[in-house]
Amino acid sequence: MAREGQWWIENLSDRTPVRLRGVPLAGAALLHSGEAFELGPFVARLEIAATTPTPPQR
Repeated sequence: MAREGQWWIENLSDRTPVRLRGVPLAGAALLHSGEAFELGPFVARLEIAATTPTPPQR
């Protein structure tokens, strides 16, 4: 979720645990560029957005 130009992550479900820096989240946490978080079996990384859109793949 974006709040005032910053990205935050929150663990809202006990069924799909969220981990940041290998630690389970107990509340909201600020994400920094390049930081990875785990959502259940998946890992996602926050990257700074590109300034130009990527053209559609054909």
